[in-house]
Amino acid sequence: MILPNLVLVSKQKVAVSLNSEITLLYWSIGNFINKELRSEDVSSYGKQILSTVSRELTTMFGKGYSYSALDHISKTAAVIEEQFVKHRFTNWSWSHFIELSSIEDIFTV
Repeated sequence: MILPNLVLVSKQKVAVSLNSEITLLYWSIGNFINKELRSEDVSSYGKQILSTVSRELTTMFGKGYSYSALDHISKTAAVIEEQFVKHRFTNWSWSHFIELSSIEDIFTV
């Protein structure tokens, strides 16, 4: 039957699109933390700022923005270049990037 296939294909496209958007969101959050909150001039109180950001995001959006989660997101984003997230591996989930980020220089061009 054609209709169930249309529904299944559409659901799969939505899942891929959502996954890609979440990956880009996490990379963007990590990149912001690295550039704005962990810069040399604010490093002395960066942990305090990250804790505050964590509380605010958790209050606004619920689970997933704990201090340790944001710390992990920023460390993963630090080793992944923007082009990999936006263009090369759009069908990868964030967990793929987390796993591969531990391999030194894997995301350098």
